Amino acid sequence: MQTEKYDADELVTRVRVKLEKVKDAALDAKDDPALSPHERRMAERRYREVKADIDSIRYQWRDERLRELDSKWQ
Repeated sequence: MQTEKYDADELVTRVRVKLEKVKDAALDAKDDPALSPHERRMAERRYREVKADIDSIRYQWRDERLRELDSKWQ
């Protein structure tokens, strides 16, 4: 049982770190002055999407959802 809990904690941490990195990259991208208006909108959309995914696992999560997000943001 302890191993399963550790594995779940490890998965949560890995996914959260990955999502935070994607969010930071999207924030940097949307502030890039070299982007066209379309590219800026795409970066803003990506930022909102990853932020919503982070919020969806902030307080409650299921292993299936974590695995889904892990593969979504590869």
